[in-house]
Amino acid sequence: MPELLYINYSADYSIVVIFYISYLASFIESGCSGYRRASPLNSVHYRSFKFLHFGKLFMALKATILKATVNVADMDRQVFLDTVLTVAQHPSETEQRMMLRLLAWICHADERLIFTKGLSADDEPEIWRHNDHNGIELWVEMGLPDEKRLRKACHQSKQVVLYAYNDRAGRVWWQQNKEKLSGHKNLTVLFLDDVQLKQLASMSARNMQLQATIQDGIIWLSDNQTNFELQFEPWQTVGE
Repeated sequence: MPELLYINYSADYSIVVIFYISYLASFIESGCSGYRRASPLNSVHYRSFKFLHFGKLFMALKATILKATVNVADMDRQVFLDTVLTVAQHPSETEQRMMLRLLAWICHADERLIFTKGLSADDEPEIWRHNDHNGIELWVEMGLPDEKRLRKACHQSKQVVLYAYNDRAGRVWWQQNKEKLSGHKNLTVLFLDDVQLKQLASMSARNMQLQATIQDGIIWLSDNQTNFELQFEPWQTVGE
């Protein structure tokens, strides 16, 4: 029978790769008379089918659903909120990025603040908030997007916040884009370094109990086992 190889891409989910697909091809080729063992790396059938089958398999993977019970005490905004959040982690999304999304929600905690389809929708941010007239009040982006995307967001939303990460690529990206981005007066760019991001990712679990206190831009985050302090590096703030 065909064998399966499990490759772990993160702590929460595994991608199943059909590694010995050549067995099935050999079975068909031999007129269903039996299996002929062949090296999958040298098999013509494997080379012919691997991209097709791997692509379909990856597309068929579903998001990992996580639950977070969150208590937020934001002293800077005078917001105090208890809620349960459902976070869908895309198959291609790392734990670091997913947890940064969750932290971004905590930093803007509001009953109207919702997660979008994220990586599954090119025309939506990661998080947004609408007003009573369905206008966009807050647009939250992640990573290192193209300047054109941020420009479009700034035209559509009253406020745009970008949460950037990745020490090496992020700092290079900022040097290349900061002059152009400085023209967007409703754009805030915040950066979280790799050390803090790793700490944040360590809290990832299917069911999380998080307490967050925010004061003077410093975030104290804790769960049932750990607690630490986080602070973003402000690369650009509104009004500069």
